[in-house]
Amino acid sequence: MEEILLEVKHFSQVFGKFKAVDDVSFSVKKGEVFGLVGESGCGKTTTGRAMVGLLPVTEGEILFEGKPKQRRNTEVQMIFQDPMASLDPRMTVREIIAEGLRIKGIKNKKILDEKVYAMMALVGLSREQAGRYPHEFSGGQRQRIGIARALVMEPKLLIADEPVSALDVSVQAQVINLLQELKEKLGLTVLFIAHDLSVVKYFSDRIGVMYRGKLVELADAEELFQNPLHPYTKSLLSAVPIPDPRREKTRVRIPYEPTDSPGDLREMTPGHWVML
Repeated sequence: MEEILLEVKHFSQVFGKFKAVDDVSFSVKKGEVFGLVGESGCGKTTTGRAMVGLLPVTEGEILFEGKPKQRRNTEVQMIFQDPMASLDPRMTVREIIAEGLRIKGIKNKKILDEKVYAMMALVGLSREQAGRYPHEFSGGQRQRIGIARALVMEPKLLIADEPVSALDVSVQAQVINLLQELKEKLGLTVLFIAHDLSVVKYFSDRIGVMYRGKLVELADAEELFQNPLHPYTKSLLSAVPIPDPRREKTRVRIPYEPTDSPGDLREMTPGHWVML
């Protein structure tokens, strides 16, 4: 039986009178990549921030290794969407990557430098760049710094919040490939948040689709692409670009008309859940 690392039970997040996430439940298995997709404003980033402890849970619960998750758990780390905004411009790369270790209580400079240099090498940066500041790097390099900052804490779960959406298309594949390599090398469990299904297609083991704060479909990645059941999932898939000019010209987009009564999440086939 596969071990469940993270379990989200009837999670809701309310801001004032606005319900950003509404009764969402799913689990993340140890060693897998779980993709969470949906359009901007659907609640996927809010869900990820609650998991890492940046937001208090309004309703429901989040369990980590079977226990209620503590708000500040170093075993869960996050890579943020905007690599420039998430890095302190007044700190060097060495200071940025080592900050979490210092907070954790490691003060020995030699140990800190060794860990920082090892992590920089792992994400494709040289130790000579450790004394530079974020503005001296490209967007892709800044995201590598953010990845190194998260991984130096040796997390069991890595939450990647749209880590490539702010990057040039030419750099996106490099970062995705890096995350795949690190996942295999370090045995990571990853929650990958994105608004574009094409980004998570080859990276995720399972995919959950969110719409207006609700989880509307959940299935293995291959099953979801081959046999989408919810109209919103079908609409998202119809918008994925096809890398063939002739087929792209004839691609038909499927519009989605939401209903007032979203229904309940039901298991249609083993492991394939859809809201009806």
